[in-house]
Parts: sequence; structure tokens; C-alpha cells
Amino acid sequence: DVDRAPGADAPEAGETAESEQLLREALTQQEELLGPNHQNTALTRMGLADLLISEGRNDEAVEQASAALESFRQTLGDDHWFTLMGQSVYGSALGASGRQPEGEQMLLLSYERLAAHDSAAPVAVKQALSRLIGFYRASQNSDKASEYLALYQRDFGE
Repeated sequence: DVDRAPGADAPEAGETAESEQLLREALTQQEELLGPNHQNTALTRMGLADLLISEGRNDEAVEQASAALESFRQTLGDDHWFTLMGQSVYGSALGASGRQPEGEQMLLLSYERLAAHDSAAPVAVKQALSRLIGFYRASQNSDKASEYLALYQRDFGE
């Protein structure tokens, strides 16, 4: 059922406010202790971008996701699976901010590369696929959403 697609559930408002505060505090500390481009700093920034997307704060999400992706590229290169996760979040942010063609391209590329990556954590592939389904649901493309939901159910049994 496309209506129950992964990534379709939004967190409660109180949960997001608390999560955002914790992520911003962690980000500040990591920037000071580890530096702005450290992979842990970028992971926190990526988590913040994901949260901002769920809150509909898309311009800020694009900014955070772009910075995380650039940090991953600088420190880990284009082929590391963290970089590919960053591409997925950035694609989701672009799509949510009205830049659908660019977002779709980024989401498709990151999912395909994560799925083929030998070292990628299965949860990264699952999240990328969930973001892709969410993108197609938001774009009112139920055929594509159903196509990728079938892959999700096949690969992850949910």
C-alpha cells in the first residue's frame, strides 16, 4: 500500500523540537572538537537535514544537506557509502524544496550506487529507498512509488 510507504510517517511536533535542539547542540560541539568537515560532524548535519525535511523547513534542509555532502566528499571521496547517504538526503531536500528533477536524479543515483556498494550498511540502502518512495509519493507519481515500494518489500520484507 503506497499510503503506508516507508518514510511517510512524520514525527510529532514536540519530538522534532527536542530532536532538533539535541542535534544542533551536538553539531556545535562536534564542529568545535572535531572540525566542520569531520565525518561525525557531517553525519550529525545530515541527520539535522533529514529532520528539517520532515518539518517542511526545506531551504534550511538543503543548506544542511549540501554542507554534509560536501564534507563527505572532501574527507571520504565520492564513492564512500557515507557520501552516497549524503547524496540521498540532499536529493530528498532538493525534491522537497521544489527542485524535483534535480532531487529525483540525486535520489536515484544514490540509491542505485548504495544498493550496488559492497560496504554499504543495509540500513543506508533501506533509508535511500525509503526517501525515493517518499519523493515519488510527494510528487504524486504513484506508479513509481509502487515500483520502488515493491523493491523495498522484496529486499526488506516490510
